[in-house]
Amino acid sequence: MLIDGTPFALVIPKLFCENFQTMDDYCFRPAYATLIRWIKYAAFLIATLLPALYLAIALHHPELLNHTLLLILAEAEENAPISLTAEAIGVLLVYEIIREAGLRLPKAVGGAVSIVAGLIIGDAAVSSGLISTPMLTVTAIAVIAGFVIPDLAQNITLLRLAFLLAGGFWGIFGISLLGSVVLFHLCSGEICGFPIMAPFSPFYPKGLRDTLTRVSFRKMQSGNFTVEDYHE
Repeated sequence: MLIDGTPFALVIPKLFCENFQTMDDYCFRPAYATLIRWIKYAAFLIATLLPALYLAIALHHPELLNHTLLLILAEAEENAPISLTAEAIGVLLVYEIIREAGLRLPKAVGGAVSIVAGLIIGDAAVSSGLISTPMLTVTAIAVIAGFVIPDLAQNITLLRLAFLLAGGFWGIFGISLLGSVVLFHLCSGEICGFPIMAPFSPFYPKGLRDTLTRVSFRKMQSGNFTVEDYHE
């Protein structure tokens, strides 16, 4: 699809699994390409759920932590002036502001924004006690994991905040409930009459040859599928 004023060509339908596929996957051996796929799926879950899980466990389920981790968490949050939920939301919002500033400014200035944010603001916030070190570490890991799937950056940003609020208010139960809602929404969605979650929902076994794994080209060619296969 070519749209006037847009410098890119849009290919439809766009499946959810295609966000985890790159051209480099087909230049590697199947075993290594499969490992990279699993890393991408894991990075998506980490980028979306890690801050929410940390917040839910710290506030509602501290019994899931061992004694050492619980003492480290308690010591880090002892002198924090704000609640853990507000702290997590504030860190994520500051990151989004820094990211937008780096994108909108010229490249020569964008690098300076990253340096100022990482070395000065981050270090000063931890040293002053406004932000705890565990929270900053968890947020940094989640943000870096999101860079692995750049096509889902907007979705990850919204889902991360939504799961963070659910985990902060209702704990792991809230995360599970919101996760079920998101999963049902994805499985029921269509684009141009084609299921977004194909070949997972509706389930098509041969389609898994190039989703969770990446088999050899000979095996992929023997199991091609079309839109009509799903409508049947």
